[in-house]
Parts: sequence; C-alpha cells; structure tokens
Amino acid sequence: MMSLSPIAGDSGYYASQDNYYVLGSLDSRWEGKGAEALGLFGHVMDAEMDAMRHGILPDGTVLSRVENGKETHRAGYDLTFSAPKSVSMLALIGGDRRFIDAHNRAVGVAMKEVEALVSSRITDGGQTQTVLTGNMVAALYNHDTSRDLDPNLHTHSLVFNATEFDGKWRALASDTKMKTGFSETIYANQVALGNIYRHALRQDIEGMGFETVNTGKNGLWEIKDVPVEPFSQRSQAINAAAGDGASLKSRDIAALDTRKAKVASDPLILVAEWNEKLKETGFDLPDFVGRAKARELRGQQGEVSPASDMPVSGDVVKAIGTAISTLSDSKVQFTYSDLLAKTAGQLPSEPGLFARVREGIDIAIEQQRLIPLDKEKGIFTSDIHLLNELSVHQMAKTALQENRVLSFPDRAVERLGQQR
Repeated sequence: MMSLSPIAGDSGYYASQDNYYVLGSLDSRWEGKGAEALGLFGHVMDAEMDAMRHGILPDGTVLSRVENGKETHRAGYDLTFSAPKSVSMLALIGGDRRFIDAHNRAVGVAMKEVEALVSSRITDGGQTQTVLTGNMVAALYNHDTSRDLDPNLHTHSLVFNATEFDGKWRALASDTKMKTGFSETIYANQVALGNIYRHALRQDIEGMGFETVNTGKNGLWEIKDVPVEPFSQRSQAINAAAGDGASLKSRDIAALDTRKAKVASDPLILVAEWNEKLKETGFDLPDFVGRAKARELRGQQGEVSPASDMPVSGDVVKAIGTAISTLSDSKVQFTYSDLLAKTAGQLPSEPGLFARVREGIDIAIEQQRLIPLDKEKGIFTSDIHLLNELSVHQMAKTALQENRVLSFPDRAVERLGQQR
C-alpha cells in the first residue's frame, strides 16, 4: 500500500527512536538524481533533512519564500510504502533480513517511477507551463512498528519541494486548476504506484519460495498461510473508521483520524510479545520458513509468474482508447492527470509504466484522438466530443442559412398545466 500526505515534521519526527523498536538502528538513505547532484547520499543526517525541509539546499540555493512575514515554502510530500502484514511479520518476528531487503528494493522500483513524474512550473516568454524535470531529492526512512505496536515494516519516502531544471533549482509544480502539478499527478496515480511497489515485492517473495494469495482490490496480497489477523490492529481501526470499500483517500483520512500517540516500548519485550502471540495461533515460523527455503533450493517455488513482458505499444494505445472513451462518457473535458491515471490502471504495474503511457498520449494527440484545449496540453476533449460539437455547429449554421426553425416532433412532450 502507498499513502500520500504532506511532510509532517522535522527530522526528529522521522528519525526518533520511537519509530524503530525492532530494527535496532535507523535505516535511512537518500534517493534520486537531484539528491545525487547535491552530494546527498548514504545515511540521512538530521541537519541535512531539516535544511531541505526549509528549502535550503547544500549548494547554497534558498527556495524558501516569506510573504507578509510568513514562511510559505512547502516542505514536500511523504509517500509511505507499507509492506503486506505477512512480510512484516516474517521480517520482524522472524528476524529475516531478506524481507527487509526485498521491501527496500521494491520501494526503490516505485520511487524511480515517482521520479519520472517530478515536474516544475516554468515561465518563458510570458507563458507558464508544467515541465517534467525527471529528478527528485528524497530522504527515505524505514520504520518497523505501527502506533498499535504491531509489526509494520514501512518506508516514509520524503520527496522535498526541490527539483533542478536548466541549471536552476526550483520548487515542484503545483497546479490545482489544471491538475498537472506533482502532488496532483501522484494523487491521481496513487493506485498504480502502490501496485508497482507490491508487484516488485511479490516477485522477490515468490522467488524466495513462498506462495502468495490475493486478499483484496488494488493488488493487495499476503504470504499464504501466515496468520495476519492478530497483528492487524491498525488496519482494523482504519477499516472500522473508513468503512468497507472506502477509497484510498478516505483511508488516508481515517488513518490520520485514528492515529494514536507514539508509545515507547523496549524492543526485546515487544518481539517477545509478538512471538508469544504467534505461538498462540499454532503457527510454526521456523518450520514455515525452512520449507520455503527447501522449495527455493529445489527450484519448486510453485508456479511463480515471471516478470511480464513490457506492454507493446498496441496495448498502450488500446488502454488509452478505453480511457478516452470512459472519460468522455462522463466529461466533456478532462485533465492530463485523469487520462494518465485511467490508462495506467489498465496496464501491468511494471517499471517504465508512466513513460510508456506518456508516449501513447503523445501519439493520440498527433492522431487527433485527443484535442488539447490549452497551450500547455493539460486539459483535453476527445475527437468524439469535437465531432458532436462540429455537427451541432453545422446544423445551426444550415438552419440560419435556410431561415427555418429546427424541430423534433418525436421528442415532443405535452405540457400539463400553466407554464411560467
């Protein structure tokens, strides 16, 4: 699962000892081409994180803004990737580092897709447009426990409000009207990004000899036969607050509403309690992991699906056509983000997904299946609506030339009573 929210606080909020009871030491790292360009790599230092949050970059660039004596710079966005509960249990109760490494790799795959969506607003010749920059500055923090003290391996991926374009550092794009800004695009593609993370993680887990089963919509899955229910207090609280079938946005709100204050706990005692609770279910963790390792060594992981081939352009074109038709059924005009999300949701969650969809959208524009309604190409209508508009226009023009009134007797309705 992936959730999205503004960066909530300073380094103390993300690096506090309260966040990592079990891993023993904070697992943090810099991510992104922007971070690399600024010389940020390896472990995230508190001073570096706090400076970036305030828009003060290592090269001396200052992006912070003060208007009417008030700081208006936005820190950035927290994209939180949470492992399936069964993965958290085997990683933290079983102390198996392989699961943490697999989680980190999957987060890395998803964050590369996020980086491909990074953009800024550029003004040139009096015209302002959203431009993809392809570089981000992100600090990743691994946490391992929920506020209900359940095993919960998750990564806070903090994308700071800074990106480089044409040799200059700028703020991330924000465009609430056209919905082409960075946060609007991430919100629109939240499901697809979560699926990319879970797909990459699932491949690694199945490659380790474990069977997985689907557990819900939006690509949710768990490791087969792991008793997750006793360790899912946080999910149960969110489900109770949001209700069945709630959207991701509703669940994000419910997560904030039901969030408890952080409570310190001794990691050794916490793991002991987890082990005791697991034993009460009758689940034999060492035997379960041992049998999976044996299947892995024998090459008998079951029918583990290999990574699917990259969708050919025909698949992308078909998905875009379906997206255009679906959006046109309910809207006369729609945004780029709408189209991107609706198309991506139909395609396999593979690396490079958004780049392929963007290429397909460009082709649709060239073929005039999509009609841009603005110079920035942030809002579209479809060729279907354009033809309808042209037909109505031509019909009205002909009626005027022939000096006649258009009437449709077959659609006439008798009026009952006095009309005002």
